Amino acid sequence: MSDEWKFFMCTMGENLASIMVNVGISESIAKTPPNLATVTLTYKQPDERGMPTNAEFDAVVALEDRLDAFVKLDEDAYVGRITKEGQRIFFVYTHRAEAPWAHFVEQLAGSTGYKLELQIERDPEHSEYWKYLYPTPDDWQVIGDMDVIEALEKAGDDREAEHVIEHFAYFPDEASARRFADWATSDRFTYVEKESGWTEDKTYGVRLNHVGNTIQGDLSSFTIALRRKAEEFGGEYDGWGTEAVVRK
Repeated sequence: MSDEWKFFMCTMGENLASIMVNVGISESIAKTPPNLATVTLTYKQPDERGMPTNAEFDAVVALEDRLDAFVKLDEDAYVGRITKEGQRIFFVYTHRAEAPWAHFVEQLAGSTGYKLELQIERDPEHSEYWKYLYPTPDDWQVIGDMDVIEALEKAGDDREAEHVIEHFAYFPDEASARRFADWATSDRFTYVEKESGWTEDKTYGVRLNHVGNTIQGDLSSFTIALRRKAEEFGGEYDGWGTEAVVRK
């Protein structure tokens, strides 16, 4: 089974959430056990958004490590977790019956002081993984945004500073590209016509820019809108770039 973990922020209903998921297991998840164990941890000191604070970071990481070790004892599959509304939910596809899980969770709760709730259900289609954990197209956009932001941070980027952020999209024909550009300029973007046009691979490229920060939540509101609209017009949004703004 392949391990390739991705982290991203999203909203669930009206609530902020974070998800850590093993996307590498997606191609072989049918081979994992048919029963799903979820262990729900209730935080002691979440912030006003229901998200964890640094005060509990080490304790919860240690608890998760113990959960992971228990999972690996019987070749179960820990596939991800969701954090929202003051709780963290761990998802494990398991061979085990409820009794050994209940014993382990009771011991874990007693030794860590955290309230833990266990639920085991049949999920032979692994639908909970696909429904709640696996990234949507918008989530993949956020993951990509976070990768670029991380690279900028390594270069000393001041995320709150104003950046000229360039966006790239490609279309099968000029008419679709022009409609996309018209929409973009009526929204929040500037069309860079001199850098737009036919490419060597016979697609029509559109270059846009906007001025803004590189804080993920703000930036992704732009990129998700572009991704959705490019797809609507039959094209593909290909990401963004900017130069690091280093605070003096």
